[in-house]
Amino acid sequence: MPDDYRSTKVPEDEQEPDLNDVAESAGDEKDAVDLSVIKGFWFNPGDLVELSAADRGVGLNLAVYVGSAGDRQAQLITPRGKWLVTTEAEFQYAIPDFVSKSVAESVARYFPSEELLDELKDRPMVFDTSVPRSITGPVVTALNDFIAASEEVYRKHAARLDNAHNIISHATDLRSGSLEQIAAKLLGTTKLTNPALYAVRRAIMRDSMGFGIDFKNHVNTGKFQIRSQEQLKLTKTVQVWLREYQEAKVQRQMAGRLSPDMLRMGQYDNSSTPADSKPGVAIISGFIDKCIPTIVQSRRSRDITKIGHIGPSKYRYPMTEENSCIRQTEGPEFNPSERLVIRFMEYWCLQQLFASDSSFLALATILPHDTGMYNELTATRSTGFLMLQEIGVLEPWASRSLYDVDLLLPTSQHSKPLQQLVTSLEKYTPEEANLQDSMADLRYDFEDLPVFCIDGAGAMEIDDGLSVEKCKDSPEGQEEHWIHVHVANPTAFIKRDSIFSKLAAHLTETFYSPEVTYPMLPKWISEQICSLKADRPTLTFSARVDTAGNIKDIDVRNGIVRKVITLTYDDLPKLLNLPIPPPTKSYIIGTDKPIKRNARVTPTLTELELEHLRSLHKLAMARLAIRREAGALHFDPHWAEVSVHSRLGRSGLPPSYSRRKLPVFTHGDPIIEVSTHAFTNWCALPEDTTKHFVREMMGTACEVAGRFAEKKGIPIIFRGTAQNPQAEMTPAEYADRFMRPMVERGETIPYSMEATLIHMHGRSVLDTKPTRHTIMGVGHYAKVTSPLRRYGDMITHWQIESLLRAEAKAAK
Repeated sequence: MPDDYRSTKVPEDEQEPDLNDVAESAGDEKDAVDLSVIKGFWFNPGDLVELSAADRGVGLNLAVYVGSAGDRQAQLITPRGKWLVTTEAEFQYAIPDFVSKSVAESVARYFPSEELLDELKDRPMVFDTSVPRSITGPVVTALNDFIAASEEVYRKHAARLDNAHNIISHATDLRSGSLEQIAAKLLGTTKLTNPALYAVRRAIMRDSMGFGIDFKNHVNTGKFQIRSQEQLKLTKTVQVWLREYQEAKVQRQMAGRLSPDMLRMGQYDNSSTPADSKPGVAIISGFIDKCIPTIVQSRRSRDITKIGHIGPSKYRYPMTEENSCIRQTEGPEFNPSERLVIRFMEYWCLQQLFASDSSFLALATILPHDTGMYNELTATRSTGFLMLQEIGVLEPWASRSLYDVDLLLPTSQHSKPLQQLVTSLEKYTPEEANLQDSMADLRYDFEDLPVFCIDGAGAMEIDDGLSVEKCKDSPEGQEEHWIHVHVANPTAFIKRDSIFSKLAAHLTETFYSPEVTYPMLPKWISEQICSLKADRPTLTFSARVDTAGNIKDIDVRNGIVRKVITLTYDDLPKLLNLPIPPPTKSYIIGTDKPIKRNARVTPTLTELELEHLRSLHKLAMARLAIRREAGALHFDPHWAEVSVHSRLGRSGLPPSYSRRKLPVFTHGDPIIEVSTHAFTNWCALPEDTTKHFVREMMGTACEVAGRFAEKKGIPIIFRGTAQNPQAEMTPAEYADRFMRPMVERGETIPYSMEATLIHMHGRSVLDTKPTRHTIMGVGHYAKVTSPLRRYGDMITHWQIESLLRAEAKAAK
């Protein structure tokens, strides 16, 4: 990807100043709130749950989960003793073991076990289910006692809870925090009862403008977005302007100077009314008047579709290595007040800030409606998004996901500290950073041992390589090898509290999309210091294995590799005499010419290098057999690969960001390429074992890391699986009963059965202690093979290197 497409900086003239035009700092480090509480993945009978539906009154969106109906539905008891059936997806908050499991199950015995018709879901019912009041009474009493206790807490702290956002929000910065952190600050104590926590939660959830949640994951993370005071001030300012504009329209209509047709088109005469003197009238009218000719100009180049999407450009430009197939021209500049209106539109259609506030939703729709350019479309968020594209604020190919406030990408312009951090990093040079190798004196030199780095042809950073050594001290009659997985070693150069680590911790991993990539670490760190090539440092994870793939010993050490051989997946079948995988099929939109790529010639290897490569492949297949025997699953969905191009030889597009000051008109479109191959069973082991080869070796390194950390007693990020405690049978029982007979008959396991088995295995969990990963078929698993693009891998590397330094110091 070209350098200019990897920048994550927003131009300074598009970085919005504070509402009061006063620059403020990011706040004290100690005030930064992080995610500290991870909720459980499973709901058990007796748990108290909060439903995501609109508030039905104090406490009436609470219920006790008593059991399931079929595989998809949950059965609840409400505070009024009614029976409610819904899905677990509606749960946004839970308190485990609210009533005893035995009490909940005694209620569930009276309910039907079959799933309810969809039209009867989410409706509290008083059908005669023959449940004695003596059975439901303890549940209803516990619920109402909880609600009363929560109300008492709210009354006691009403002044602070009703003013929660002003107390804990920052003047200019978006923050985040858990319920426990917010409650401790509002109530002034860390001794928090469940009723107290729920009182605080009610206050937060009622202020949908000041606080936001990720509806998909909130029940597990407990995370709240705390929007800045500046953001709310801006929203209320534009709200006042829109109401003033709306009031002036109504007065004109009442005075008979605005016909229904003129009202529909957003037109009015020049006669003034008392409301016309208010500032909002001129601001909103001026913004709409400026947008109309801009939209007309846009449609000379791009039509809109019937469903409200912007269409392809009517112009085509040739794509060469020097010239882009995209041309951009500037539109009319928006003044500071108009830029606030644009931000208001972004809050509506990009951030969904008004999702729970119908009054704001109604006001926001005035803007596209009164241009008269969207009369054939329903006034929805999609219409607002389309308008932002047509007035040149967003590119025609802009993706809403890149502006997602939960992703918080560097160009999303949601956070000033993030923009400042990215701006600082953009100015860093290798010479200024002066990164030093903290593990230099502990590195083992692998000398002339061939190290094979195998990746896709378009890989941007090479973060792992493989090598093998035959053990000279193998037991008599046996042959054992040391498998080495050499991993890039950025943590030896980057301290945990450095500016590079802060951005990595924010992003958590490199973000890939067809149009742009946001690297977790600056490109020059990968290219000039860490990406594997000759004479580069590594953290090497080694396993001593026999010919059957059993691990006999492990080792982890810092190293340096000298002889690096770069291969692609396409090279392996030729070098190893394996079946050639079926060719991919490419579909190209925007040109009838194939995308030009540099031809690659498979490198010639010596006989010794080929012998090493064959040994690695053979041992990888042995390792796969061991995991399969231990219950590991194979699941490869073979997703299609999508790439976009604006210049020959380059993929990707310039970063998207909101152009609120100087909009642009975009002529021409990028070339889109979709590559895929013939459908195969996602769960069947393919004849092509080249990718299994690399995956198995990476999995072996992750198992070695887990075993090493347990052996040495150091906490790292272990990954495992947690099975649903309410599952009717274990994955092993299901496999033995339904799948093993098919395997013995030589039949392919269908996707439906494999998907059922995966569901039975449960969900992936993180822990600081080893947890068996049943899907991988291993007892120890910690991701360590991609520290250039995953922050979790960096954390584990730091932990291991800290131990290696301590052991080396103790040995002196």
